Amino acid sequence: MLTKSDIYSCPGLLGDVATYIHDSIETSQPGTALAAAISLMGALLSKRVESTTGLQPHVYTGIIAGTGTGKTTAQNLIKNVVSKSGIPNLLMGNPASASGLTNSLGRSSRQLFIWDEMGHAISAYSKSANSSESLILSKVLKLFSADGSSIIGDEYANKGRVDIEGGAYLSIFGASTPVRFYESLNQNFIHDGYLPRFLLFFENPEMEYQITRNEQKELSETTKAQCDDEENYILERMRYIEKWWPKSEEGDLASVAIDSMEKKKLQIKIDLEKVVGPKNGVVRTYNYKEEIRELKKRATTQIEKDFLNRRIEYVIKLCLCTISEDGLFDPKNISWAISLVTRIQDEMIRNCRDYIYPNERVREHNRILDKFAELMAVGQTLTKSQVFHKSQRWCSGRERHEAISSLIESGCWEEIKSDYDPITSRKKSTTYKRIE
Repeated sequence: MLTKSDIYSCPGLLGDVATYIHDSIETSQPGTALAAAISLMGALLSKRVESTTGLQPHVYTGIIAGTGTGKTTAQNLIKNVVSKSGIPNLLMGNPASASGLTNSLGRSSRQLFIWDEMGHAISAYSKSANSSESLILSKVLKLFSADGSSIIGDEYANKGRVDIEGGAYLSIFGASTPVRFYESLNQNFIHDGYLPRFLLFFENPEMEYQITRNEQKELSETTKAQCDDEENYILERMRYIEKWWPKSEEGDLASVAIDSMEKKKLQIKIDLEKVVGPKNGVVRTYNYKEEIRELKKRATTQIEKDFLNRRIEYVIKLCLCTISEDGLFDPKNISWAISLVTRIQDEMIRNCRDYIYPNERVREHNRILDKFAELMAVGQTLTKSQVFHKSQRWCSGRERHEAISSLIESGCWEEIKSDYDPITSRKKSTTYKRIE
């Protein structure tokens, strides 16, 4: 769980935006504020900066929290800030299909998608019979790694194909309640790289109420002026970044706002082989790439490896999100990004183990139960041998035993106990009868 100190120690404009959002929500939810700020900065800085390895700062973040914790407020604050900044085409509407998503990025290749009720949408898309809806998940998966690569649109018989030259940069700020989120997922969402592409923030269900900015404004005219000045300062810095090349999506080159910048993306070197920061409680220089390689070797489960495969990439993306409006990067931010990504991913791994994998086992058990229930009609009976032969192709012996026990305990099936035939002295076969 993140704390207020994580907000106030967050560097640069990213930290100021996170603080602004945190202090505007009725309950103290640091994760919500930081997820919103990271997604906004990722969208704002995409096409403006990149790492020397070609990575862009566009990110996928999500907040998993209960109702009434400030998720909607954070989303509205992001919309409000973007609206007041005057930056055009930064916010994406809700895509109805994969082609709609591509078409939107074709009009403006750098966008922020505020994904409300993300868990409900994932569930609907993954189960949809409409292929255009189900392909949205696949398209989101591919766009994450589309830094600078041209996007080839879908082919249709009745309309032209939409291609995106120079790549598309999609950032996501999603939100969902825990129950809706977990019930929509299975382990395939982990192993195909979908969840590891996200930074998910899990908020504390015990809400800590605080005085919001609006309430502060009502208390004091001086505080009102300070809050307005802080908001205006954030907007001014966002507009300054927006003046970096390119000025518009049409390729109209603007005069460069910063003399040291050429008319191209600002390239930032992020050296992960010489990280200066706390390591095991001691501040020293260490090779972070080598550390990740060792962690992968020691990983005991595939889920750990899946998340570790994305860790360095997200450290670099978060570092890019801390670039100042003057185009400067502080190497100290590397240690901050490593610490934050590590904590977020470790919590994601724990929650996947505790909720998604058990849910998968429950779903599989229920699926097998349904198939057993269909073996016979109400009032019909089958011998134990017949049940075995009818189910041996799609379940194991352990699964068969668990399913039959569950059906008997629930009263759906009745087990007719075997006894000895008085004539032959042989044990009769066990039979099962469907009651309901």
